[in-house]
Amino acid sequence: MMYRVDETGPIDPKELASAQATMSASQYRQEFLCDFSAPSDDILIPIDLVSEACQREALERHVTGSPKILGVDVARFGDDRSVIIKRQGLVASRRVVGHR
Repeated sequence: MMYRVDETGPIDPKELASAQATMSASQYRQEFLCDFSAPSDDILIPIDLVSEACQREALERHVTGSPKILGVDVARFGDDRSVIIKRQGLVASRRVVGHR
């Protein structure tokens, strides 16, 4: 079950308005509206943009003639795994290397 504060009314409306005025929009969505897909304030690319990009289909003209780019994130500690990502134009694919 999910109980959003705006649907259940457990907090006085004035207190709720004060919280909304002092918190960022994503903090408010996460804490009071049970929206855990809301972007965090300390990330570079919000999850909403990532989800939207994953739904797009790239056309051949978005790839052909574009430079090929390779990115590497080397795991250094703990349970991290290294990741290699290949991108050409708007198309990217990744490969996870190593094991947990």
